[in-house]
Amino acid sequence: MLNDQQKGYLVDDTCVIEATVAVPKAEMTALVNENGSSAPVQPLGAELPMIAEPLDSRAESPVVKEEPFLSSLPSDETADFRGFGKVDKAFVPLLEEVCSLYPSLVECQQNRGEQFTQWAFTTLGRLLYFLKTRKPKDITEETCRELRKLWAELEVFRFDLSWLKTDFETSLRMKNHVERARQMREEMNALDAQRKRLKAELASVEVNFEEAQRKVADAEELLECELGYGRGEPSS
Repeated sequence: MLNDQQKGYLVDDTCVIEATVAVPKAEMTALVNENGSSAPVQPLGAELPMIAEPLDSRAESPVVKEEPFLSSLPSDETADFRGFGKVDKAFVPLLEEVCSLYPSLVECQQNRGEQFTQWAFTTLGRLLYFLKTRKPKDITEETCRELRKLWAELEVFRFDLSWLKTDFETSLRMKNHVERARQMREEMNALDAQRKRLKAELASVEVNFEEAQRKVADAEELLECELGYGRGEPSS
């Protein structure tokens, strides 16, 4: 089934698998004490979505890379959001703002489990934080792919995102403006180089022109002199 192209699990020889693992703190503490390990307990929502790339026939283990945009949260601090679970503290004011404006965001999550809603609002917070803190110049082909993935993930949580769709689509289109701005700068730099070259040529021409102008003035001054007589042979 995985290798069946019609199933859609493989895209460009890559299968993307995202997983959220939640372990109650009490159980984690017991496990830490049992194993004698001092590994810190990570809060739910701090898991890093990973992409496992295709295995090379000679490789011993899969090559794993982190998504640059989705790989980390803005901070290590979490805070409870309206009883739906703990999310990154930086997301809370953004979530409060949009949930006050669009109550359906909260209403559609009322009868769902805490782990589900915690990840739902963490995912929404990620998108809001990105749109709030990034500038158009930050939009690249890579960030566009990541934003599309994040949007697709948000749709799984059944949020009504009609109010956000225009901003999301505008952000994706910014890549074209970034590319156009880059091309315009390259054109400007080429024109600047041409301007400097022509300016240097003009300076040289100005010098030659002034020299020619002086010679013409001397020649015309000579033409205005009387011919006279008794001077012998004219000097060259």
